[in-house]
Amino acid sequence: MSKDIKANKYGMYLKKDVIISEKPIYDFTNEVEPDIEAIDMCTLAEIKNLAKINLSEEQKEQLVIVGFLSLPGFRGYAALYSLTQVLKMI
Repeated sequence: MSKDIKANKYGMYLKKDVIISEKPIYDFTNEVEPDIEAIDMCTLAEIKNLAKINLSEEQKEQLVIVGFLSLPGFRGYAALYSLTQVLKMI
């Protein structure tokens, strides 16, 4: 994970930190659909709940943030990770 920014107690990132990171941001909280270029990206929750992959804390620390996601109801921005990277770890 990125050493430059820290997640809040909900595991989310603040907008100012997301902007500073210069990673892609996919924001579904407004009426304009963002342009999604890659299907490879997923959140830690998706990795755990949909892919049924439980990563160790050490594996999570090795993940590289590739973008951020915001959906209605989110208390910040969720980090997106490469599913390809995750699959190579297990």
